[in-house]
Amino acid sequence: MLFGIIVAVLVVAIVVSGLVLVQALSSNLAEHERLRMRAIAELAQSRGGRVTPLLVAEHLDVTPMEADRLLRAMVDDEHLLMGIDDQEGVLVFEFPKLSSGRGQSTARR
Repeated sequence: MLFGIIVAVLVVAIVVSGLVLVQALSSNLAEHERLRMRAIAELAQSRGGRVTPLLVAEHLDVTPMEADRLLRAMVDDEHLLMGIDDQEGVLVFEFPKLSSGRGQSTARR
């Protein structure tokens, strides 16, 4: 009887510890993602409001695919727009409130 109670308490303790660990890891990943998005916004501010996935990849030391994923996750058609630079023919992401207005893009509003 006592052995069964001890085993049950240990199992509960292990499960609770696992849940706390998962929650902590999830919170850490969310914070890391938030910091990366903030770094993207700061980079855009220093670049007249426009960035490309390649520029972000170099700045964050991630792959261009990861940078593209981050940028697309941030697009909300108000604070961040996605479009094509008409002059260079590359994908650009524009923060309208930070934009210096140089060049034209086909970013949808």
